[in-house]
Amino acid sequence: MSLRLSALQQGRRSMTLLRLHSSQQPSSSSSFTSLRSSFSSSSLTRNRLRPTLTAPRPKKTPGQQSQQSQQVLPPNNTTKESPAVSRILPLNKNHQSFKQQHYDRLKNQDSHQRDQHQRQQYEKNHDGPGFNPWILHLIESRRKVIKAFILGGLVGTAGVGIYHFTKRYKHSTWPQIQADFINIRSSLTGQTSGPSPTPGEHRSFSTGDSPFQSPSLHRYEKQSVRMLSSEQVDERLAQNEKAFRVLTKEKDSKEKNKDEVIVGYCVNQVASNNPIEDDLSRHVIRNQNGGIEKAFFGVFDGHGGWCCSQRVALELAPSVASELEHVKDPHDIMAVMEAIENGFLKLDDKIVNQTVQQVLEFPSRPLACSSLLPAISGSCALMAYIDVKEKDLYVACTGDSRAVLGVRVPSATSTSGHTWKPVPLSFDQTGRNRWEVRRLQEEHPGEENTVVMRGRVLGGLEPTRAFGDARYKWTKEIQERVFQLFPSYRQPHRNYHTPPYVTAKPVVKHHKLRPEDRFLVMATDGLWDKLTNDEVIQLVGDLLDGKTGQEKLVLDREEVKAIKGKLQAIQGVITGKKNEQNEESEELTPANLPPKGPASQIRQFTFKDQSNASTHLVRNALGGGDDDQLAATLSIPSPMSRVYRDDITVTVIFFGQAESKSNFKSDQTTDGFVEIA
Repeated sequence: MSLRLSALQQGRRSMTLLRLHSSQQPSSSSSFTSLRSSFSSSSLTRNRLRPTLTAPRPKKTPGQQSQQSQQVLPPNNTTKESPAVSRILPLNKNHQSFKQQHYDRLKNQDSHQRDQHQRQQYEKNHDGPGFNPWILHLIESRRKVIKAFILGGLVGTAGVGIYHFTKRYKHSTWPQIQADFINIRSSLTGQTSGPSPTPGEHRSFSTGDSPFQSPSLHRYEKQSVRMLSSEQVDERLAQNEKAFRVLTKEKDSKEKNKDEVIVGYCVNQVASNNPIEDDLSRHVIRNQNGGIEKAFFGVFDGHGGWCCSQRVALELAPSVASELEHVKDPHDIMAVMEAIENGFLKLDDKIVNQTVQQVLEFPSRPLACSSLLPAISGSCALMAYIDVKEKDLYVACTGDSRAVLGVRVPSATSTSGHTWKPVPLSFDQTGRNRWEVRRLQEEHPGEENTVVMRGRVLGGLEPTRAFGDARYKWTKEIQERVFQLFPSYRQPHRNYHTPPYVTAKPVVKHHKLRPEDRFLVMATDGLWDKLTNDEVIQLVGDLLDGKTGQEKLVLDREEVKAIKGKLQAIQGVITGKKNEQNEESEELTPANLPPKGPASQIRQFTFKDQSNASTHLVRNALGGGDDDQLAATLSIPSPMSRVYRDDITVTVIFFGQAESKSNFKSDQTTDGFVEIA
């Protein structure tokens, strides 16, 4: 502004000098030329004077004449059509100066930037755009407290109304609507719907049925974890327990009753998975007089679901029984063992290979879903076959379930006059067993470093023998074709070269029953993870001896292992034979993995369940005399409980002496067997 005023004053002085000079020397053109050159000498002066000289002078009004100063604004160069003309505005008391306007402009710009920053912060806090200026206006209003209170009241009222509506109609109206919809769908499709199967109920897998077609499947909801009371613990442990008295007598008019071989048995199951993946079986073959000739007991530890274990429980004993019919001489132990092996292998071939061939011949996703589930999942199998007439006991094991025989040995140092000795009739077939690792390495030459990794087959499956588990048995071509029909099926392992890697062929042991053989304990690995063989046999033996109360025992793994080694060494010197069972049962602990089985700790055992030995073992495995530990272990719901305990299935079979009858109680009116035709 100072430059413009100075230029204007210089122009006025120049015009005055020009008039004076022209009036004094009107004929002198040279002076006028020199004066014009002086004006053009400065470009700054020329650019600032031209618009001022060319602009018309505004007329003064009487109100404007009293003003002492004027404001000169910059020329308007916004458009090309209009000339650059400076605007001269008067300054009065009510009009702001140019400087004040500039400050107001900066203030408005800062306010706009602040509003934009608040808008960006709102969008950032509310995950995206959608800023509503009305909300900002509501917050910044003077009456924001009142408006917020009204808004909160409306939201609260709506929430209370929705809560009462859902609480009132959730358990009445919606299930009725769902049931009506299911009935309409059933009438249109021609399918009949029934109640959902319970965890202990057997499910059938026919060609057109699927376990996922049940319309009323139970919906599990999140629930708070609460410690069970002692009454709830007892109820939970006794939920699946059963005890049966079995009298294997043949009534003949000429002969007296023969000696009993099987006095009775008891079973129990405690689930960790929901539904439980374990299963069990009890089959029998009777003679014409109704007496028992052959008995089959089985426990089956499923993994990857319950489909395979259930099917094996239903079909394994009939499959073995059909093979035993071809054995002409029951005294031929090798022929009987071979028949048992064939019964295992034929059932596994039916589950794994025959079903997939049917699916590939007639590709159908519903057929694949209903037929291939037992093959895709897996199951260990432990079966005890008892020839009652010959008093022969055969134990066939596929997987890591275990059978231990309780033998009563006379002892002069014991207060009861006898001790209880465990005799293992099976060994765990896992990637931790040296004998199994050596077998797999010999069957797959060139894959010694990959066939067993971290104690598991191909680094994935822990048992080296199992039913199902087609992922370790099918060829790559079959697996790729199954994957197209069954997208949820997993791809083969990276080091999958020479299948099959897993077999269902069992290891069969024979034992001739003697008078000192009192009971046989068959259980899945959920029990053996918590108790040792010696502890299990001692617990059942003390229960038969009538022991009550509680006792403490310090379990030291290394000390027990050293004592066993000394006893086996002495036995080898006496008999002069190498104990092959020791090699098979020796555990190979991979690097960076804890040893399998119970840890060294102080054990508190209790003798509370006098009527059921299976429940007695389960109680002591999960806590025993420590009531808090027992309640806490059972209080953890599925599937979190799988981290702390596995499914446990226990069957205890009692063999026949008269004095052992009083120690076994049974309230069942039936023997609980399923007859094989």
